[in-house]
Amino acid sequence: MNHVKFGVQTPTWAGAGGAPSGRDAPLYERVDWKITKDAAILAEKLDYDSVWMADHFTFGRDNEMLEIWTTMSAIAALTQRVQLGCLVMCILHREPSVLAKMAATLDYISNGRLVLGMGAGWHEPEIRAYGLKFPPAGERVERTREGIRIMKAMWTENEPTLKGKYYSIERAICRPRPAQPGGPPVIVGALSPRMLKTAAEVGDGWNMSDDPSVELYKQKLVIINDWCKKFGKDPRTFLNTWDGHVVIGKNQKEFEEKMSILRKTNLSGDALIGPFEGGQMLQNCISGTADKCIEKLKRLTEIGISHFSLYFLDYPSFDGITTFAEQVIPAFQ
Repeated sequence: MNHVKFGVQTPTWAGAGGAPSGRDAPLYERVDWKITKDAAILAEKLDYDSVWMADHFTFGRDNEMLEIWTTMSAIAALTQRVQLGCLVMCILHREPSVLAKMAATLDYISNGRLVLGMGAGWHEPEIRAYGLKFPPAGERVERTREGIRIMKAMWTENEPTLKGKYYSIERAICRPRPAQPGGPPVIVGALSPRMLKTAAEVGDGWNMSDDPSVELYKQKLVIINDWCKKFGKDPRTFLNTWDGHVVIGKNQKEFEEKMSILRKTNLSGDALIGPFEGGQMLQNCISGTADKCIEKLKRLTEIGISHFSLYFLDYPSFDGITTFAEQVIPAFQ
């Protein structure tokens, strides 16, 4: 078995109390930098491969959200080994040229630990609230493709000049260069046919979020692999990543107790209680005792997934992170 990588999604927003997107941290009452920081430091101590964050301005309970670049930079200074990733950076939030400079700097000062997730953006309310444009889906996809090309040019060329439909640069010097040759790997968040094509065309890998099932991931992977071949890329070198949730117990009793607490959480909107009661999230997330989690993960790795980015649903407790590292990760080493 090829080495499988596991990453921890650090809590950068809280979900308790009926917050939108509360399912990612349903027991977490308030945003607390200490919890975010300690989760990242613990992830490195427990030999996780990466630490991940989401790119939003307003999210979670009372729309209280840590800004991603500031947070990643702070965590870079507090860690030595783990990769630093974002799933995913919204192309609408920052000019690609400025983002390229920020990414180059973070990769340089972290000794080549950045993994740059990129996406077309979807959360219209926060984007408009911050005075940014939210164009139609087709344009957002084109902006993503064009923006990634600009970033890669700035990481590899001396004074690149590119004139695109939406973005342009003129002799855009980007020094110091990223520590990783060619720049950090770009992982494109993709689900729609257009984004799957974009991922294969300009990305180094792709991500599918929200606990995708084995069957759904396989369907999308066929499309990705076909596009990789058409663009002259070897699908075997393309990074296939999975983003989802974990509920793990040291034993069946502890697992059932955690599930009982989660089911009682009073949330609204895209709340935890809906997906769990409907069976979709519970069926597709990584859940159960260590043996059950390993069984599910092996089914996912067998279809080619090489990196998992995981939300542990018992935050602010670190029991889940610890149990998973001690009882699950060794089965994949």
